[in-house]
Parts: sequence; C-alpha cells; structure tokens
Amino acid sequence: MNTWKSPLGGSRAGVPAEVLEASELFAEVFRLQASVVAAMEEMARDSGLTGARWQVLCALADGPVTVASAARALGLARQSVQRTADGLAESGFVEYRDNPDHVRARLAHLTEQGRVAVEKLRADQARWLERVGRDLPPANLRIAKGVVRGLINRVVGLT
Repeated sequence: MNTWKSPLGGSRAGVPAEVLEASELFAEVFRLQASVVAAMEEMARDSGLTGARWQVLCALADGPVTVASAARALGLARQSVQRTADGLAESGFVEYRDNPDHVRARLAHLTEQGRVAVEKLRADQARWLERVGRDLPPANLRIAKGVVRGLINRVVGLT
C-alpha cells in the first residue's frame, strides 16, 4: 500500500520533472521500508521478539550504552527506546547497571539471553541479505546508498 500521498493530485501538467521524480521516489522508499519492516518482524518473531526489540538489542550489542545514546544511534525518540529497553529488561534480554560517568543515566547491557538472540538475528539477517543482494551489482547498491544518504541529509536540513 502506498502511504505517500503526492501533493500533485491527479494533474501532472506544468509540474517540474524533479518534483514528479521526487514524489515517485519517496513512494518507492515507503514501499521498500514497509517490505523491510515486514521481513524484520518475521525474523524477530522467530526469536520471540518484535522488530522494535531487535533494533534496540542491536544498538546495545557492541557494548553497554545509555538509552539516550541508543535512541540517538537509532534515530528514535528516547522515550520509545526506554519503553522497549524496559520491556527487554523485564524479559531477561537486557539488564541495567550503574554508569560511572552519570548518576542517573544507567547503562543498558545485553544479558547472555540477549547476546544469543542478537547472534541468531544477525545470522538470519545475513541469510536474508544474501538472498536480497543476489545478482545485484555492488556498485549499484553503493550508488543507491549514496542517493538515500544524500536525501536524508537534505530532508533533515529542511526540517
């Protein structure tokens, strides 16, 4: 389902080509994002998690961080990451420890259960990415990545 609504309505007459192309590109990006999220949710479900919990676990996988740091790395609101991390702690995937650099901002650590889950999810993701990337020239993927990064920087700069 296309959730991006073009500001163009039904008429394209007199609309600059860059506006048309940008509108169609963002529609495709939303479709891609929905497909990736669905695949992520399916892989996470096999590990008894949600996609959101998977994201937070991976943000903690390289070492203990504060929830605020994890949220910044993920580009998400601290409050939503805090709720997710708290749920992961209740389920035994994460534990909080004192932070020697900050009295109130505790550090979130993966437990052994969390590390096992991340390892399984990364292996599942690697297999999925191999299927997705099969027969796609790496140069094309680098170009696409550069275009998307450029658009992100432009959009962030306009907001």
